[in-house]
Amino acid sequence: MADFSTYPIKQSFLQKLGWQNIIVYSVIVCSFIPKIVISDGVNIFFPELIMFFGLILGIKQFIFFPEQRLLLGVFLCMLIFSLVAQASVNDVGAILRSFKEILYIPIIYWASCIKNKKQTLKYIVFFGCVAYSANILLYLQNFSVDNTIWSGPESISSGMSNRGFDILSFQLVQLSGLAHGIWGSYCVLIFILAVSLKKTGVISGKQLFIVGVLFFINIVITISRETILVLIIIYALSFLRSKISILKRALIVGSFIMIIIAIAIWGSSLPVVQKISYTYEALSESGSEGNFSLRVNTWQAYFTFLGSHVEYIFMGLGLSPDNFYNHISNYTHQEIVSVPESAMVYTQAYGGIFSFLFFFTLIITAAFKINKNSAYKLIKYFFIGILITNVMSSVSMFSDLLYAHLCLIYGLLIVKNNEIKSDAIISES
Repeated sequence: MADFSTYPIKQSFLQKLGWQNIIVYSVIVCSFIPKIVISDGVNIFFPELIMFFGLILGIKQFIFFPEQRLLLGVFLCMLIFSLVAQASVNDVGAILRSFKEILYIPIIYWASCIKNKKQTLKYIVFFGCVAYSANILLYLQNFSVDNTIWSGPESISSGMSNRGFDILSFQLVQLSGLAHGIWGSYCVLIFILAVSLKKTGVISGKQLFIVGVLFFINIVITISRETILVLIIIYALSFLRSKISILKRALIVGSFIMIIIAIAIWGSSLPVVQKISYTYEALSESGSEGNFSLRVNTWQAYFTFLGSHVEYIFMGLGLSPDNFYNHISNYTHQEIVSVPESAMVYTQAYGGIFSFLFFFTLIITAAFKINKNSAYKLIKYFFIGILITNVMSSVSMFSDLLYAHLCLIYGLLIVKNNEIKSDAIISES
């Protein structure tokens, strides 16, 4: 791919345009913009359009930081094996999904080029509040006293993550599948960022109060256990590492317990309470829970399959749920799902051993840099929470809305300015 610096006229145009601002703000506003539905099963996330046109800027934006190179390795492996998988399953979507994951990688570089980072972080919180409010309105629009956590995707709080705008019918449509884990984790990120900005004086106490109220409403109308777990991990780590007295810690824990009891008693109709109650009852009665049992059954079937086909330890099945299911379904009599809902299994199953090794190295590299560079402890704990939950039970960290914002926050807060020269790609001549 040609080096864009050889085209001074276009280069000057991009400098004036501020390409990093276009990339960053396309990610920020995407939280309340529905996906663009091209046809049945084919939809585009708004920032993907912008980043696709940004391909003309060359390869540097993908490989500037070590973390970007590792991410590229993870998804290039998946792309290669998605191409290979076409011999056994007709799933062009696997190729497109792998390619789309790669498109997000430059967000880290362009976010690191932003000069006024605190103002940008403030905008992230502001537009997060817009997304919070839009989700509440969508929930009220589909609200019914008869709704339960089993009522279907229309009644489940997932923001715009599972809604699209059909360009043929010009209507807002419901997309297949659920996205409450993605949405819930995004909500936690916005709230934690707001708390961090309040501590440094970037936003006021009144602004944090507004964010907190909107966040609380969104949390109680969602059914994501991942969200609750991430939040618990963040504040457990913060609580354990704080320097406050034992008495104050006891008061905080006591207050927290009282709030939980009050919600459980008077909020039995709230989706989050219904989901937690269902989980508790399932564990009490059978020692297991339906969704988690499906995941465990899937992991067991996949590892049994690997025992019979050792070559697939090194080869991936491509980013195709259909191909994954077809290969492992004969190795169990239990009910399974078509997605390996663990980031570790996900990378190895779809991209082979090298994709897994790239991902494992990425975790170590990012953990070291986050611990060293993050100015906000709660953001550091958020990354830990997301990693723990994604290793255990989901892959939300690689799903459009959350994936884009993780790259954005990483570029703004973790990679340092002294690692790059400002506008290194579009201003070097």
